[in-house]
Amino acid sequence: MASETPSTSSIRVAKVPVSYKIDQKSPGGYDDEKAIDHADTSSKEISLVFAGLFGGAIVAAITTYKSHMLLGRVGAGFLGCLGIGLGSTIVALHPPWPAVPAAMCLVTYGMTALDPTAVAWIGGLHHSRELMGVLQGCFGIGSTIAPLIANAIVQHGIPYYKYYYIPLGLSITGSTGFVVSFWGEDGAKYARETGSSEHSGAAHAKGILRNKVSWILGLFLLANWGVETVIGSWMFTYLTEAHGGSFSHASLVSSMYWLSFTLGRFFLVWVDGLIPPKRRGKGPVSLLICLSIGLVLMCWLLPTFAGVSIVICLQGFFCGPLCPLLLKMLTTLLPPHLHVSAIGLCSVLGSFGSGIFPIAAGAIAEHRGISKIHPLIFSVYIVELLIWLCLPAPPLETIISDVQSKK
Repeated sequence: MASETPSTSSIRVAKVPVSYKIDQKSPGGYDDEKAIDHADTSSKEISLVFAGLFGGAIVAAITTYKSHMLLGRVGAGFLGCLGIGLGSTIVALHPPWPAVPAAMCLVTYGMTALDPTAVAWIGGLHHSRELMGVLQGCFGIGSTIAPLIANAIVQHGIPYYKYYYIPLGLSITGSTGFVVSFWGEDGAKYARETGSSEHSGAAHAKGILRNKVSWILGLFLLANWGVETVIGSWMFTYLTEAHGGSFSHASLVSSMYWLSFTLGRFFLVWVDGLIPPKRRGKGPVSLLICLSIGLVLMCWLLPTFAGVSIVICLQGFFCGPLCPLLLKMLTTLLPPHLHVSAIGLCSVLGSFGSGIFPIAAGAIAEHRGISKIHPLIFSVYIVELLIWLCLPAPPLETIISDVQSKK
């Protein structure tokens, strides 16, 4: 990154979140009641969407290192935006059902390809911790406004699948901005900057699979994305069924959860940067997880709709920064040539968690009652904390050097 001028970096920092915001503007779920008009589609066929989502993430994780070596950051980012655009186009045209899982595979490929490209580059900049929060906060922006836009489309009598023209337009804007701002970031430059030219494809794959840091962080992200999705997707049902909340009030709380989630990513990551280096390490994330555990218990035990609603919003605020702080830790502990593939591996495991945990929560809610999803959330947070404590602490010299580089 040393060869970049401040003006060039500023332009790229402005362009990357525009591309990155596409991710949550493209809903991962293709629900059989809202997202499609295929009335004769069975639940088993709907479940193929999850296979498409996971398949796209796996393909991206396998190919992302090669695409960086051949095409550089500019090519890898363009492919990510292209995958989202093509998948969104297919869905927006309302094709026969078999094309839908394939389209979702393309969308997820694009998301998972764009993720390591943006995160690995941001991780090498000054104030990378704070910029990571801004970058990841764009997920929350999409999660907050996408359901509102989709509901407005449905309420105006417009077919739901027309919604996908929005991520299509964003993918065109994002890919254009990405190519223009990262022009010249080809494969040769990427190899020189990261030292990747010294590692063959087989050696690189072995380095990732044998590195315990990438697996620990991947398992953490599996639990983290899973519990975030469970809270975001099932709290609406919990508020309406367990606390008698109205549809409009529960919808408002759901949107406020994602808004507070976004605010947490934007602000708490900056607060983390103010912590003295000697106290930074793994402490801030451990504290956020402990706060989240306490809020889960409060949400479970409080009897009133208003109290539970406030607690849900606080859950979003405190769990929001976990992902950007984890990714910053990844770029701190691993050498540069492993960043892209390690983030790809984490994204695959995270995507699996965000797909499987809501299904598990749904099964628990169906057989044991909606209130019983809280023990699941509580247990996942405990596992998250244990996984995080297994992570090697970053060397103090690395943290101090990172702080001094910002001055």
